[in-house]
Amino acid sequence: MRVMMRRRRSAGSEPSPSTCVDAYARGFRDAGVRDVTTAVVADAGYFAQEEQPAAVWTLIRDFTGPAVS
Repeated sequence: MRVMMRRRRSAGSEPSPSTCVDAYARGFRDAGVRDVTTAVVADAGYFAQEEQPAAVWTLIRDFTGPAVS
């Protein structure tokens, strides 16, 4: 059984999204992954693709490059 506990933080003491993403990416790099690209979608939470679909598609397009016809 896995139990996750969070201690209460005072208002304004939550780490910024970019700080959390940087730590997550650092974990991949520490594990040997060398090509890690990150982004933070503004005004989105756990379901960025549903909350900000246009922003997510823009990030995907920017990452993959323009479509080839």
